[in-house]
Amino acid sequence: MVFISKIENKKIKFNNNGFSMIEVIVVIALAGFALIALSSLFLRTSLTKTTNENLLLASNLASDVMEHIKKVSINNYDSLQEFLKYDDTKNIDFKDIFDETNPMTELYDDSPPASLNSLPDSKNLSYVYFEVLERNLSNPLIVNKILAKIVIKWKEITREQNSEREYSIATYIFKNGLGNFLK
Repeated sequence: MVFISKIENKKIKFNNNGFSMIEVIVVIALAGFALIALSSLFLRTSLTKTTNENLLLASNLASDVMEHIKKVSINNYDSLQEFLKYDDTKNIDFKDIFDETNPMTELYDDSPPASLNSLPDSKNLSYVYFEVLERNLSNPLIVNKILAKIVIKWKEITREQNSEREYSIATYIFKNGLGNFLK
């Protein structure tokens, strides 16, 4: 691009100071690439933050539910034993445990945790898994050792593939507590 520098005696003189059109296009393209790279960095950081927040909410919800399951196992072990009387494994969906019209009060004797609705669709996807690990040899209907696993699942809309995420914690529940095993 050539700029007009002076007009002398009605003659126009040109000089080559300034940017050419190609230089301007190259500078704008480089600035565009830099902005695209920075925006993808900020977007990825934001998505990672959302993922980590959801994982934190899931761990919080799982520990809340596990705390109440453990409380029931300590205060009312017979309800767990009755629940697993004939089956070695059972899954119970959160929507069945926390159903407002007919809650399973024998397994969850308290109001639903406040963190229950914090994750997208977690109430419909999450479940509690019980597995009998040891039965009484003289009476097989008596359960001595149970594995309780809380599985929290949720949908993450920020992920295109495999949008369902999972977090789980597990514990053992013993008929007479841990006292016999810690001696």
